[in-house]
Amino acid sequence: MPTDELNDPVLYSWLVTVAGVLLMVAVVVYLVWAVRSTRARPEDQPPPLLPLTPGYGGDRYASVRPVYLARVDEVEHRFRTGDLDARGLHLELSAVVRDFATVRRGVDARVLTLSDLRRIGGAKRLASLIESYYRPAFARSGATEASPEHALDGARRVIRNW
Repeated sequence: MPTDELNDPVLYSWLVTVAGVLLMVAVVVYLVWAVRSTRARPEDQPPPLLPLTPGYGGDRYASVRPVYLARVDEVEHRFRTGDLDARGLHLELSAVVRDFATVRRGVDARVLTLSDLRRIGGAKRLASLIESYYRPAFARSGATEASPEHALDGARRVIRNW
């Protein structure tokens, strides 16, 4: 190609520069969003450890039992007023007894599977109770014959006696 036929380079349009800058901004916004959305939130944290003071008979958990029994009462009230259906009742009770187990054992029981719960020393009643909550908690809405009274009594019994 002869040298007298060479042309100057063609400049890109200013739109290519704007598109490049917008793409870089979009990547930065996505990375910030990804980091913030995957960080632990306060509501994802295990329940705070309440001070354990020996109560009657040397029960180290006498000070925390009333807190969790009150939570069971609150769940019952929400169920009786129609705020929760049977499925919601079992899900909420499962959360309450798992929070109690977290305080009781110092392990975040909210993330443990049923087989993990069975391996916790002395937690057979807890594992059985959680297992009884599974069917109503994961059933379709209104498709359960589980007894709410049985579920509430089981939660109270585990919190009082374990």
